[in-house]
Amino acid sequence: MGDFNCVMYALGLTARIETPCRPLGHFFADTVFLRSLIDRSILRPCTEANGALVVWSLAGTIKHVGVAIAQGRVASKWGIGYVYEHGVLEVPKSYGDALTFYSAIESEDALNHLHQYWTRR
Repeated sequence: MGDFNCVMYALGLTARIETPCRPLGHFFADTVFLRSLIDRSILRPCTEANGALVVWSLAGTIKHVGVAIAQGRVASKWGIGYVYEHGVLEVPKSYGDALTFYSAIESEDALNHLHQYWTRR
């Protein structure tokens, strides 16, 4: 299953972070980090396209992210489970009711932003 979450998968950070979790098992790259990339316009809204990030939100809070792999299809890491290929609307209700697409960034850029994010905290 791997020691990574949906954010790490979508940003290409799997196996790029030596210790992916901080104490208490929380991932360094999480939905709060993803929100910071969106708020700083590092991730920009786009139309659905292969490779785009697909973000599900509930009441303005990001709950899940995946990568568009074909029209209406996404690959994403589900909780502590596996990476699944699924339809954009085939997600648990807890993942949210709002769907937004964002242009992806290179994994090296994501890693640099993650380092800056934790250095500022």
